[in-house]
Amino acid sequence: MPSKTKPKTQTKKPNNNIAKTNKKESKEQFDLFVQEVCGPKGLKIVKSIGEGATEEFIEKGTKLKLSEIRNVLNVLNNHGIVEYNREKNMNTGWFTYTWRVNMNRAMQNLLAKKKKECEVLRNQLKNSGDTAVIYKCPKGCATMFFDQAEKSDFNCPSCTAKLKFSDGTRQVKEMETKLYAIEKILSNQADFISSQNKPE
Repeated sequence: MPSKTKPKTQTKKPNNNIAKTNKKESKEQFDLFVQEVCGPKGLKIVKSIGEGATEEFIEKGTKLKLSEIRNVLNVLNNHGIVEYNREKNMNTGWFTYTWRVNMNRAMQNLLAKKKKECEVLRNQLKNSGDTAVIYKCPKGCATMFFDQAEKSDFNCPSCTAKLKFSDGTRQVKEMETKLYAIEKILSNQADFISSQNKPE
């Protein structure tokens, strides 16, 4: 009798193209986040860190002043973008700081920030109603929906000038577009972080 062999079960291969796309989008969002936090200098410093770098090494790579580098690194650290190890030289008593980029933690902080922006936009769109009526300060200090303007007696909260009526249809459309873009970022980055945290 011929021996019975079990049919081979085909395992579904992961879509590498999707993974590459998510990784590329994450890198782009990460770079934008760094620039939003510390501008072009911050991005320059982050790129110079590589797998890990001391402040002196970063100084040579960026041509920036050491004091400026330290200030930027502290801001980046506060936003979870970089972290450091501190080692003490037993001969001199000086500490050496080695900095590393923590992209996962940075992306988690970015997601939290985008979620807040998303919530604010949703509330603004909800308050705008169907009429899209807004009131603007003639000096450009503020733009407010009807409910917000009514609470301030239709006066600008910054300069107290009288707010002027304006058709807010265009602004609502812009907010809807921005909300859609943020929701897309949230979805893509959440998937990327989830895939990064899975055990191999």
